[in-house]
Amino acid sequence: MMSGFIVLPICGQGFLINQVKTLEIRNLDNKKYSDIVGSPYYSNDFINSTIYLKNGNYSNQPLRYDMFRDEMEFMKDGTILWLIKNDIKYIRYGTDMIILASADGDTTKTGYYFLRENGKYILFSKKSVIYEPMVPPKGYSDIIPERFTRDNDDIFIKYQNMPARKIRNKKDLKGYFSDNKTALDFIKKEKIKADRIEDLNKLVSMLNKQ
Repeated sequence: MMSGFIVLPICGQGFLINQVKTLEIRNLDNKKYSDIVGSPYYSNDFINSTIYLKNGNYSNQPLRYDMFRDEMEFMKDGTILWLIKNDIKYIRYGTDMIILASADGDTTKTGYYFLRENGKYILFSKKSVIYEPMVPPKGYSDIIPERFTRDNDDIFIKYQNMPARKIRNKKDLKGYFSDNKTALDFIKKEKIKADRIEDLNKLVSMLNKQ
């Protein structure tokens, strides 16, 4: 599981990003992304970013996050490539902070998560889209083309070196803080909703100041 994450300024020399996979053709059931309605990207534009490696080096690089494949794209010599996840510590992605973690239960699989609150309690979220196949016409209805639909964020809370816990509903939230009266009182008083990242941000921020 992900160890405690502390954002620190890192100094180092620029590094040459390794080539991993070429994405000139992005196939999904023999279809290109351009053939599918909607977008798999967090932003369709490449965003000025800084990538910090585990060895202390860093690079300023425009990136584009593919939520469907959970990959970071960058351009090199006119070709779109992916970053190597295992080398990365964290990314300043425009105004967002992205960390690398294994928070989906599979410790062998590392993914990109958006950091929302940092301290003894860490709050972070997973961005995703759903691929929906084409729906053939029925009766007088029109065909519904294959499409990408933005999904709700998955939200996680992590305490120090404990495993991260996905917060799906109020039961998950209260269960996570079952031994923390301060948190439970705050949840009740402030009417914290488990599916609102802003509410959880307020809760975790309060706990980190205790």
